[in-house]
Amino acid sequence: MIRGEYYIKPIESGYSRPHLIRCEDGQTYVVKLSSNPQGIMVLVNELISYRLALLLDLPVPQGAVILLDEEIITRNPELQRGYAQAGPHFGSLYIENAVNVTPDSDFSKADNIDKAADIILFDYWVNNNDRHIFNEANTNLLISNSLIPHLWMIDQANILKGPYWNERSISAHQPYISTYWGELYQKFVPSLDSKSPFEAALQKFESLSYAALKQVVSGVPGEWRFLDSQGRAVVSYLDSRLALLRKAIEAVRIHFPVWSKDYNEKKV
Repeated sequence: MIRGEYYIKPIESGYSRPHLIRCEDGQTYVVKLSSNPQGIMVLVNELISYRLALLLDLPVPQGAVILLDEEIITRNPELQRGYAQAGPHFGSLYIENAVNVTPDSDFSKADNIDKAADIILFDYWVNNNDRHIFNEANTNLLISNSLIPHLWMIDQANILKGPYWNERSISAHQPYISTYWGELYQKFVPSLDSKSPFEAALQKFESLSYAALKQVVSGVPGEWRFLDSQGRAVVSYLDSRLALLRKAIEAVRIHFPVWSKDYNEKKV
């Protein structure tokens, strides 16, 4: 847990109304409050997503539980207007010189474009259903505006089909992987298309152990009211869907010319 020390400003974009705060480690974080408009499960979803991303070596900014005390809240009216409470919140390291991706962004020059398959598979696995399209109001893929661009996955609040989930709701869609497709994913195709574009990523996902998934849901701050039964439901959800990914990803083959051609030739 890292203590927030200096309030900078509110972030204008994002449904959860995050804030920019410098913390005791000297780093600046984009902090989502426990009182954010989307509810406290946003923080749970973000923490779980961050831990999963680390297991899979996905391009996410450093994440941390951020402690805000009464002093910093009292000093800053913006936090008071956001009904901030003293206690733990979730923060992601602020990436300077990074911008929202747009239809004009050139993904091919990113030094980690090889993570494209992992990003798509991750979204399908955890049911993060809002990254595949461009959305000026709330994008969750950044690209660094530098000589060597770098892609960053941010804002995973929508995993499990959104932050309003409960054990019953995720159980209902646990057996079904929706392979939504949009113009953002389409931008990955020229760099990703091959005879087996998702094979390496699939092997990585399929190697995740049940024990590793259990660790992902452990140690969630008690103030976030995350029940043990909810943790077990998430582990069951993730574990069972790992076995579904390989078959599910076949549905997007139609968007990949090389993959499709190779598949059709093998059928002949």
